[in-house]
Amino acid sequence: TEFRMLVGEFNMNTGAESGFDLVWGLWCITYFIMVFSLLLNFFLAIVVDSYSNVKEAVKSCQIERDIVWDVFAAFTYPLFAFLNGLPQRGKLIAGLIRADLDQDGKNDEEGASNIPVTAELLDKFDIIKSKKKTISLFKF
Repeated sequence: TEFRMLVGEFNMNTGAESGFDLVWGLWCITYFIMVFSLLLNFFLAIVVDSYSNVKEAVKSCQIERDIVWDVFAAFTYPLFAFLNGLPQRGKLIAGLIRADLDQDGKNDEEGASNIPVTAELLDKFDIIKSKKKTISLFKF
């Protein structure tokens, strides 16, 4: 059957009745090319669709600094936070999640809209106690 051919089992005659049958050979080759082309087309459609989604996401991505600065900032934030009296990352994120930034009564983490976090918002919701500390965090 065609399913057996799809998984690689070609029912060929063996023994005394073996030989080349032109119609059977053409059928096998045609079936193999058709199935291979169809599966390759499905695979390429999935890959191209995913590639276009990623390409659009990269275009809409806003980059503020380079990778070297980001890695440096990630490793030096605990020291910077300690010296300037800023909260730890976990407390900062928990405060942002608890705060209803857009004042709609819904969890902002699940919303589709992106709300820019500004120094005024962090000060308004008392996530960071001082506006001066908040501004120093944004400069960092």
